[in-house]
Amino acid sequence: MPRRLLVSEDFWKKVEITTYCWIWKGAQDRSGYGIFGTTLSHRYSWKLHFCPIPKGLCVCHACDNPLCVNPSHLWLGTNTANHIDKDRKGRHRGLPKGSHISEEQKRKQSESMKGRVPWNKGRFTKLTDSFKSRPAEPVD
Repeated sequence: MPRRLLVSEDFWKKVEITTYCWIWKGAQDRSGYGIFGTTLSHRYSWKLHFCPIPKGLCVCHACDNPLCVNPSHLWLGTNTANHIDKDRKGRHRGLPKGSHISEEQKRKQSESMKGRVPWNKGRFTKLTDSFKSRPAEPVD
């Protein structure tokens, strides 16, 4: 029997929407990131809500919760920008699976997101050397 393609309905069956993070309840990889089919769940969420992911960019978590698929907690950045973001917030590892961040960590996340625009009028954003977003030319 052929495998059926996964669709967004299947995705939503595995998401628990809370007041802050949207927690992935499906399969996980060894690092604690959610897996949807052959795709990391937060990457699938980005593509579902925004657009394809440009080559060379990561989908980063502002909340540092690897199981979070809340699009308002996701941003595009380079691997270097992601590490700088974690260092600024004093987070070098993700939260324990399914946990939530403290009010202090939420404040730091909010501060770190200032100036970032994950989607700007149909255009991708591009990180500058200072890791602040600016509008860029659309990517094909």
